[in-house]
Amino acid sequence: MKTLYLLRHAKAEFGLSDGSDFERMLTPSGKQDAVRLGYRMLGRGMVPQHYVGSPALRTRQTLQRLLEPLSQGDEHVEWVDELYHADEMTWLNIISSAPNHLHACLYCGHNPALTQIANRLSADVQWDHLPTCGLLVLEFEVSNWRELMGSKGRLLWFDSPKSDTT
Repeated sequence: MKTLYLLRHAKAEFGLSDGSDFERMLTPSGKQDAVRLGYRMLGRGMVPQHYVGSPALRTRQTLQRLLEPLSQGDEHVEWVDELYHADEMTWLNIISSAPNHLHACLYCGHNPALTQIANRLSADVQWDHLPTCGLLVLEFEVSNWRELMGSKGRLLWFDSPKSDTT
C-alpha cells in the first residue's frame, strides 16, 4: 500500500516587478494556511515519511510552514529542480522513482501539472484546478511506486483553506 499526498503551494504574492516567478513569496494568509493544514494533517494522523518539492520560494515556504506542526525537519525534504515548470510526465517519473521502503510521500508543486497528475491518478474525483494550499491524499493498492503509472488511487482526504474539513 502506498499513500500519495499532492499539495499545491500556498497563496503567493503576484509576480515581482522584475518578473521573477521563481522568487514569489507566500502572502501572510498563505503562511497561515500552510501551518493550519499541518495541524489538520496531524489531527488526522496523516504524517508522510518523505516530502518532495519544487525549489521555488513559495513551495519551500509552504513546506517549511507545513512541517512546523508535524515536528518534521528539513532532513525529510528533497528539493527537485525538475518539478519547477514540470509537465505531467516529469511529475509521474519523479513520483514513481520514490524509494519503495517509503509508504507515504508528499509532493508539493504548481499548477497546471499538479492538477493534471491529480486527475490522472484519482479514481474518485476530477478537478478543474487544485486551489492554493489544496491537499489531495490518495491511497494505492500497490507495493512499488512504479506501479502508480498505471493505477488509480482511492481518495482518502481532500483539504484546502476554503473547505470546511477538519
